[in-house]
Amino acid sequence: MAELEYSADAINTLNRFHRCENIIFVEGEDDELFWSTVFRVCLGTEVVAQSMGSCTQLDRQIERIVNEDLNVLAARDSDFLRVNGQHVEDDRVLYTWGYAIENSLYTAECVSSIASIWTRGRLLGVEEECDAWLNECYAALDELIRYDAANARHQCGLSVLGDNFARFAKDGAKVAVAPKKVATQIETLAQTISQEMLQLAGGIETVFAWLRGHFLASAVRQFIVGKLKLVGLKKQMSTDSMYTNAMLHLKHSLQADHPHRDYYERIAARAVAVVAYA
Repeated sequence: MAELEYSADAINTLNRFHRCENIIFVEGEDDELFWSTVFRVCLGTEVVAQSMGSCTQLDRQIERIVNEDLNVLAARDSDFLRVNGQHVEDDRVLYTWGYAIENSLYTAECVSSIASIWTRGRLLGVEEECDAWLNECYAALDELIRYDAANARHQCGLSVLGDNFARFAKDGAKVAVAPKKVATQIETLAQTISQEMLQLAGGIETVFAWLRGHFLASAVRQFIVGKLKLVGLKKQMSTDSMYTNAMLHLKHSLQADHPHRDYYERIAARAVAVVAYA
């Protein structure tokens, strides 16, 4: 898909070809299921999500949607674009509530649910423990997340957090953040990113929204694997298995009390209204 270049007329009729209400272009395969679930559950609308294969290709498609006034949608991870005011302001272009889809997938309720399922219900008080663990992680990583936002805004090209939680985990305690490792990284980053640059990076009030998605998923997997070992189960859980469980939980929670439901329902409704009007 990413290598094809359709004409504007062809793109505008893709929904007829797929016999669906709307076409939405996304970055990758995981995004396809996420966004189609959002529209189906929140609005009762069937969309066909098509992966572009990379954010670069998706951004090119977004440019076409805006410049050629295409009657299709696009959805991408916010990254730090919305925080830094660098996003595209067009109702046909949707952004995740937080940094990535993972920030909406791996809520405390979701993680505790997956942990309970995989440990066969052998854990007590896991939801409260999970909530406390996530809050501790976010608090410990607060300053690094702000440096990450500044790094993106000023295009410093630094590796602030990366995608692997183990990089900042305590030795021997794989689910806890090591303050010394964080402090060492901040000391290194401060040589390039000044306090003024941090302030210009925009306000981050809900820091847990802007932790990198793959980093968060890595941390969640470590937490659940740790619980498996705690109850004496030697099962291995892949990232794909965890994602599948999270998507099942998202479908259920969007019908009830998911904390980001209002946000996704609002942006999806606006997007559908715009293309319907066109």
